[in-house]
Amino acid sequence: IYFFGTIHDLVDVELYNRLSKTFRIVFIGEVTDKVKNIIADDVETRPETIQEKLAEQLKDADIIGLFYKKNAYTKGVIPAKIFESLATGKPVLASGIEPDPVYSEHIYHFDGTEQKALEIIENLPRTETPEKIKSRQAAAAQADWQKRFEYFRSVIFSENKDLSKFSVLMSVYEGDRTDYFREAMNSIINQTAKPDEIVLVKDGPLGQDLEMAVNEYKQKIGGILKVIELKENKGLGAALAEGIKNCTFDVVARMDADD
Repeated sequence: IYFFGTIHDLVDVELYNRLSKTFRIVFIGEVTDKVKNIIADDVETRPETIQEKLAEQLKDADIIGLFYKKNAYTKGVIPAKIFESLATGKPVLASGIEPDPVYSEHIYHFDGTEQKALEIIENLPRTETPEKIKSRQAAAAQADWQKRFEYFRSVIFSENKDLSKFSVLMSVYEGDRTDYFREAMNSIINQTAKPDEIVLVKDGPLGQDLEMAVNEYKQKIGGILKVIELKENKGLGAALAEGIKNCTFDVVARMDADD
């Protein structure tokens, strides 16, 4: 079972450790200080490699394992390495990340327990068919950035699109730093090309300082700031999905609260 990329505290190292008693586990990538002392001796670690050489190293893998700890961050994003993993044609097991409606059929999602991982692996001889492997590789090919660019271009420049105005979409949650949030907001309103609206999603209750900062910008920039409030923290992906429903214009620029 191979994992590639930075091995940090969001990676479920403990699950890899437990599985290393039964399978050969290989980490390819930088190991951060937070986890380097908890990786089991049975786990093989290799230094990070350039993209062109990664495919060669992954040839020996039987399974690509993407095991993460479930939290607000992994709830809102999918790792870009999913597409590289699918492109290998190998079975991809994932835990701790939200199943994506487009790619979930190509990935074996499970609850992060060792028992469930073992069940899936045991059934792979029956579930892994030539058709399933081809389907995974085809899904990865469709994620090619050139194809994505062409799609975005066709949407943006299609007929009946008003490109003269645009929205900025940003989400903020209680874990964001108030000083970073202020810098991000100031960056938006001081741009040469100023947005026609800013859609700010409050992803659950905010702390007092962040709440005060949001209210200050409401007073400062007035009507162009549209604040959407979620009663509880939903994670970045869900917050942005709600925010984009409230964007008025066809062109939406994404901004993070710590940029």
